Amino acid sequence: MIGLALLLSYLPMVGYALFIWWLDRYEKEPLRLASTAFLWGTLPAILIARMAEAALEPPLEEGLERDLISSGLIAPFAEETTKPSIMEC
Repeated sequence: MIGLALLLSYLPMVGYALFIWWLDRYEKEPLRLASTAFLWGTLPAILIARMAEAALEPPLEEGLERDLISSGLIAPFAEETTKPSIMEC
């Protein structure tokens, strides 16, 4: 059931990505590179970002301050630094 849910959630993105790729008439990226970028963003980048968020979580008790720090500072830092990490591989 999880596999079906992942497939159904992935299909619209493939349609949008192919449409945007089709619109790029002058400097098209190879389809292999574009698909690798999207596949990286689906699972590995999310898992690595979630682990970084858990490691950087502030040692505060539950409350508004912790939520603001986590969602405003830690999550963007962890997620945006994880996305381009595939380029280093």
